[in-house]
Amino acid sequence: MIATYNLAAFVRDLDALVARHGDDQRAIVTAGKPLLARLLQDMSWLDPRCCEPRGPSVQYLLYKHPADKFSITATVFDVGYHTTVHNHGTWGLIGVYHGTEREERYKRIDDGSRPGYARLRPAGEALNTPGAVTHLIAPEEDIHRIFNLSPHPSLSIHVYGADLDGRPRQQFDLDTGEIREFQTRNVFLA
Repeated sequence: MIATYNLAAFVRDLDALVARHGDDQRAIVTAGKPLLARLLQDMSWLDPRCCEPRGPSVQYLLYKHPADKFSITATVFDVGYHTTVHNHGTWGLIGVYHGTEREERYKRIDDGSRPGYARLRPAGEALNTPGAVTHLIAPEEDIHRIFNLSPHPSLSIHVYGADLDGRPRQQFDLDTGEIREFQTRNVFLA
């Protein structure tokens, strides 16, 4: 079966959208949401190996723009897994294909003047089921945590305004306010 809207078509449309909107993150995520929702409707194009958990979480790189304008991963969260509270440093779209993911959003409320410290407040919560698409906009709407609530691994497609592989980002401790740097790594399938 051939997907009616596949990764190649999505990349083409997203590339045009990013070129049209430049650095306007809100315009990119607003126009990109329906494109990602359309991609999620038929995932027959996805290599089945990208649905397999490898530990608590794994990001399979699906596409990296040659000029680092965006990247696309298939992200699998194993049963019971949740991310830390973290940021991305760029715009993003997350579309759930399989499973149920709860997203908790946070807003930074301190002035950022104290190195290694941040005060956060809850900024909303969403229950994302198959077909749901959420967004990130740095730095105002960029801090969140995701829980896999499913009795099986969840699978979501993550689109970011850069390749996050090895890129320093921040984790936030809600109790102490401590900020720690961390990096994620993509898995490349041959």
